[in-house]
Amino acid sequence: MSDFHLPTPVSTFFAAKGEDTERAAACFTEDAIVWDNGEDIKLQGTTEIRKWLSGTIAEYKLTTEVVSGEIVNSQFVAGVVVMGDFPGSPYKFEYAFTLHEEKIAELAINPIGPL
Repeated sequence: MSDFHLPTPVSTFFAAKGEDTERAAACFTEDAIVWDNGEDIKLQGTTEIRKWLSGTIAEYKLTTEVVSGEIVNSQFVAGVVVMGDFPGSPYKFEYAFTLHEEKIAELAINPIGPL
């Protein structure tokens, strides 16, 4: 893995994602927004995010590997390789996190391309 540091809520999100839905959902503010641009959906609030975490991620048996990370325009942007039961796996995505008071206020997931 490259030499970069994940902010605590981002690290916790990736560690819990796919394993512990409640812990992953707790990384978000109550009114957080997730833009899953690969699926062309917008989720708002922890109830919708929790449902997405337990549905889409579990359905496709997704695993993630964070391969890069940097601060860009006040967001933490992570390069992530996602593998699972979906066409084109493995696939690279950009996860752009906006943080607020040690929680994720917004997350935009942008597809980059297959590996």
